[in-house]
Amino acid sequence: MKASNQSKQAKCHPIQWLLPLPLYGYVPVMIGRFLFLDDEPLAGLYLYADSASLLMKLIPVYVLAIVWLTIRRVRQGNNTPELTVFQIAALILPTIWLCLGSMINGVV
Repeated sequence: MKASNQSKQAKCHPIQWLLPLPLYGYVPVMIGRFLFLDDEPLAGLYLYADSASLLMKLIPVYVLAIVWLTIRRVRQGNNTPELTVFQIAALILPTIWLCLGSMINGVV
């Protein structure tokens, strides 16, 4: 009986699962870029400032997108807790990246 209910539930569009992937990969890419910096003394500071300013623009856009998509999924009746947690958890690492950099460098 339970399997038949799940099969009748509408499937989410794959973009719902792909949307958080850039945020999951952002910090590892930035760490990789830090490993291959020039020998210029302020290169790390400039790279962090650029990445932090990009995150400050992208995080609100991402939050609005996942809120809109979640409301849409709830109205369609195909919202799952796993997808919602997966989308919200993508904010953890970039937020830590912003906080650590602001504490260490005092830039942001």
